[in-house]
Amino acid sequence: MLNYRGRFCRVESTNKFFKKKLFSSKNIKMASANTVKYFGYGSNLNAEDFTNWCNRMGFGGARLVPVSPAWLIDHKLQFHYFSSGRKGGAADVVEDAGMAVPGVLFEVPENTLEALDSKEGHPLFYQKEKVVVCTPYLELVEAITYKVAGNRRKEEHVKPTKEYVKLIEGGLRKFGLPTSMLSMSTTQFVQEENMKSVFVYGTLLRGQPLNYAMVSRNKPTSVKEASVKGALYDLEDFPGLRPGDYVVKGELYSYDTPMRPLLTELDA
Repeated sequence: MLNYRGRFCRVESTNKFFKKKLFSSKNIKMASANTVKYFGYGSNLNAEDFTNWCNRMGFGGARLVPVSPAWLIDHKLQFHYFSSGRKGGAADVVEDAGMAVPGVLFEVPENTLEALDSKEGHPLFYQKEKVVVCTPYLELVEAITYKVAGNRRKEEHVKPTKEYVKLIEGGLRKFGLPTSMLSMSTTQFVQEENMKSVFVYGTLLRGQPLNYAMVSRNKPTSVKEASVKGALYDLEDFPGLRPGDYVVKGELYSYDTPMRPLLTELDA
């Protein structure tokens, strides 16, 4: 897995701009009185799977209304819970600064919330939490999501079934979301400490004012021209990168030691 960075931010990361400006309470959109905003990142991205479960369990008519793709900032996807219903690992999101989990923001009518709680096994297996997610338009929205209960989490990776992974992958692709984090997390825990390559753009490029940060701590083993799909936006003093359909050119730095110390320094 690569990290995507501009000045002091990853494409799926918070930085000073996000923390001071975007994450102020006045910028966070709240749910309307008759609906609940819900961030889904797992099997609920597949409408057929959700509807079939609801019909079997007597919740006919329950529905999730898609609003927008979204990202759960400072979290990563992990499989450390065994689901007897899925006969394998089931998805969870855990806090990890600088990462972001792709998913979908839904509106949940009041008459569907009970069905959603029941499907997620709240509160015994998954627990409902309030989170703030970011849309592709940089709107911050308060929503609920479900995280595996602490006593259900295992210390080791729990391999999900191929069928379960396909459910999530199909949902991500339907909404135009990347599947790279899913691919990584279905085979192992996402360990940022082990990453040895970073994609940079903007003021971290060779010849730019902050390039010294890429060579002062560790000397790279290679520096190559590279590009990613995304879109740049103006953060006043420097550019920022977000998911998009444009080609953003930059450089790929590779090192012979893990990148975590450098990434932490860049975020400071």
